[in-house]
Amino acid sequence: MEKTIALAGAPNCGKTTLFNLITGSRAATGNWAGVTVEKKIGRLKADPDYEVVDLPGAYSLTPYSLEESVTRDFLLGRCAKAVICVIDGTKPEAGIYLALELRSLGVPAVLAVNFADELRKMGGDVNLAALEKELGFPAFLISAKSGEGVGGLAAAVLRTAGGAGLLPGAPLPERERHKAAEEIARSCFTFEEKGKGVLEKLDRFLTESRFAVLVCLLLVLIMFLVVFGFPGTVLKGAVDLAFEKLQRAAGAALSAFGASGWAISLLVDGVIGGFGSVISFLPQTALMFFIISFLEDSGYMARAAFVSDKALRRFGLGGRSIIPVLMGFGCTVPAVLAAKSNPSQRERLLTVSALPFIQCSAKLPLYLLFAAELFPKHRAGAVAGIYLLGIIFALIYCYLNKQNESAGFVLEIPPCRMPSLRSIIKSTAYKCEGFVFKAGTVVLAANVAVWVLSFFGPGFRPAESPAESLLGILGRFIAPIFAPLGIGWEGVVPLFCGLAAKEAGLSALLLLSGGNIGNVFSPAQALSFLLFFIFYSPCFAALGAIKEELGAKTAFKIFFFQTALAYGISFVFYQFAALFQNLGSVL
Repeated sequence: MEKTIALAGAPNCGKTTLFNLITGSRAATGNWAGVTVEKKIGRLKADPDYEVVDLPGAYSLTPYSLEESVTRDFLLGRCAKAVICVIDGTKPEAGIYLALELRSLGVPAVLAVNFADELRKMGGDVNLAALEKELGFPAFLISAKSGEGVGGLAAAVLRTAGGAGLLPGAPLPERERHKAAEEIARSCFTFEEKGKGVLEKLDRFLTESRFAVLVCLLLVLIMFLVVFGFPGTVLKGAVDLAFEKLQRAAGAALSAFGASGWAISLLVDGVIGGFGSVISFLPQTALMFFIISFLEDSGYMARAAFVSDKALRRFGLGGRSIIPVLMGFGCTVPAVLAAKSNPSQRERLLTVSALPFIQCSAKLPLYLLFAAELFPKHRAGAVAGIYLLGIIFALIYCYLNKQNESAGFVLEIPPCRMPSLRSIIKSTAYKCEGFVFKAGTVVLAANVAVWVLSFFGPGFRPAESPAESLLGILGRFIAPIFAPLGIGWEGVVPLFCGLAAKEAGLSALLLLSGGNIGNVFSPAQALSFLLFFIFYSPCFAALGAIKEELGAKTAFKIFFFQTALAYGISFVFYQFAALFQNLGSVL
């Protein structure tokens, strides 16, 4: 059996921060077998022979969610040599209750009382010797943020995994366990009675004041201004410029070596250009992930879920849905993965089904292109209107598909705290890595495919024009289906490529239009194309994430529903536009 150490603890106890600290390297991630709960595994720095598994957050081993079921099954299966039970030292009851459950199972464990620095700021203290006596496990006061006490904890875990740990005490009946947890917390932890400090007053303002919702909306606005405003666009422009220089340098080098024209174009436009189309959005995506990680670690994200819960209930959603929705403006893939934290299967399904209406950042360049062509004096307003239109349709969809019963919303609000910069950077890097590897590979392959199909004609001979290429032939074959929408083959091809990646759709459109959409669309046709692009199916990477989380059946339903809705909206718009145009010519 693999030498495994598990990390267990209630949500918001600092367990993942401790995991990052004691493993130190990039974690391998995936899903637990048979469920959609994320699995994170690393190697213990103190002894790389040991594998460390970060178990999903759980208040109890009596499961009320998928996460708690996974944790319970893992521990019941005796899959770990030792367990680190992480306890929030500022609110110890939940961690002590879980430790009592571990004791009842006879699991060899070590207690990590986290947030030592915050405990001291509160004027509190913990009697570790008394805690060890009550629970039967070695106990250490640590700070996962600063690393305090973690060295001794790691040594004790290795001793326990080797069979030298303390033996667990006698189990307690479950109706007695809550009472015992409260009594142990009172006897082993002391807190100084103090008046409300600045953080306590700020906490109350963020959650209970009449301005709580306004503050939440303001923070969302600030995030968008940072990501899509000056900082994000400048960083994206710098990356675009770097890749342009790389493309020119690669082209010049290949020409000097006498490479053929098609080989130069394949590497410069297909490979480097394809990879660059993803990486150019990485700065904006990283900024969004950084801000979200900051809000999560500071404790505000839980407060945002709390204050938005009442409003979202009217649409069949809950407060936890706000997190994947915000992430959806960056990329649908991590947004779908974020939705798994919702313990309600119904709300999780409704949230994921509504995410395709939220416009991801990969669509933004195409919107900017169309806004510049169609609304040159109102570009910002046009793009904002597109995003607002998507939000409105998402809310309408959720309202029409909500169920009458309302799931309870139980959420432990963590204390306001200044997050660790190191922890935020690690979390951002981890999320960006997932973005690049899950979405980037698909985009790169799609762009190379677009180049090949647009460069070669039948028999794989170089085509004289895009219309004679394999891409043009394919577009003309599908075009009759889109004729009622006013979309010709030059518009069908970008839509088809957009299924692989929205950036690939933009690349194909620029290629076929020569950089000017007026060459292939009239104003009415351009708006019809734009409406279809706004509402049709998300990319294959997003559909793959949906399939992974909710199954192939749900992914197919979303694909066909979104595409049918987009077709219907574009059809109605273009037919009315054509009708009024005909009436105008007659009159």
